[in-house]
Amino acid sequence: MNPLVAMETDGYQVTFEGCNSLPPHEHNESCGKTAIVEKDARKRVVGGEVSQPGQWPWLASMHLMLGHKHPELLLRPHSCGASLIHPQWLLTAAHCICEKSCRPFADIKDWRVVLGEHVQGREEGTEQNITLDKIVAHPKYSQKSEEKELYDIALLKLSRPAHMTEYVNTICIKPDYTAPDHSSCVVAGWGKLSHEAEFSAEIPHHASVKIVPTSVCAVNYNKLEWDAQQVIDESVICANDAGRDACHYDSGGPLACFHDGHWTLTGVVSTGYICGHPDYPGIYTRVNHFYDWIESVIEAN
Repeated sequence: MNPLVAMETDGYQVTFEGCNSLPPHEHNESCGKTAIVEKDARKRVVGGEVSQPGQWPWLASMHLMLGHKHPELLLRPHSCGASLIHPQWLLTAAHCICEKSCRPFADIKDWRVVLGEHVQGREEGTEQNITLDKIVAHPKYSQKSEEKELYDIALLKLSRPAHMTEYVNTICIKPDYTAPDHSSCVVAGWGKLSHEAEFSAEIPHHASVKIVPTSVCAVNYNKLEWDAQQVIDESVICANDAGRDACHYDSGGPLACFHDGHWTLTGVVSTGYICGHPDYPGIYTRVNHFYDWIESVIEAN
């Protein structure tokens, strides 16, 4: 048996006992469990570090299969991230799949979701490539609105349930959990590694970020020129830390917080100003604010 492994989050220390928390090759039986234990979640996505295969088993890569129209997608079709919250449902950002007034810019047949993905463009035997059956964006989302970055949330129904493995598992969502201000959570994805980078990352990265008080975030964004300002209210969360931040192509991916023995999906990567800028935190859609909507859509479909 391995020695105890500790990780600091939410201001306290969580200790895992045994062989990387879960025995190798044993299926994760509940949401928010991972077979990989990160030994230091505070290390430096922008300012992040490489994730291990299966470390974030709810993290999905959304592939836009439009290479015949956009040749750059032939080499790297990854467009956005998403989080598996149910064997047949993922949560992502509405702006990933919407044009004006949320008219989908691609038919469901043009999307593939890859679960268990690690290195983009390489088959490693852990992937599950699944088509979509339905896309449901929040009805109030609109890119034309002055509040265009609010309601930036969408549900994706898979054409078949995902198979739970060491590399694929759901993340918990909880209606009554809100990450406390200044607590540490983790953002992960295949996003650009710097604001100036041209392409998404080949391998997923993750970074620990701290929750920024909503009032502080709102004051900072209000200092920008009018066309760069963002609406900050109770439906979003702001987070960054010492240059660590989500960036382009991380959109739709998870902001996960370790709480009560499970990883919980707290935010969905939405927008920001300059990736990694200390004064302008990343903005995430607050998941528990939309819990009732999520539940109603899944039940109705």
